[in-house]
Amino acid sequence: MEHEQVKAAVAVHSAEIDHLKKDMDHLMVKVDKIDKSVDEIKETLAEFKGGKRVAMWAFGVIGAIGASIVHWLLGK
Repeated sequence: MEHEQVKAAVAVHSAEIDHLKKDMDHLMVKVDKIDKSVDEIKETLAEFKGGKRVAMWAFGVIGAIGASIVHWLLGK
């Protein structure tokens, strides 16, 4: 009788372990997807940062040229 109870308990625990393994596999897939998304976000932010630097430089040059033209016009 006791032997049957042990078998039943082992079967229950084995089934629970299988479910936990499946859950962990599912979580690992989700974590991998999250990692990929974070990497894509980092790349996008890096590209934006580089583009922002170029835009600031270009607007600075345009502003300096505009200020020179205004100064030249007012100096006449």
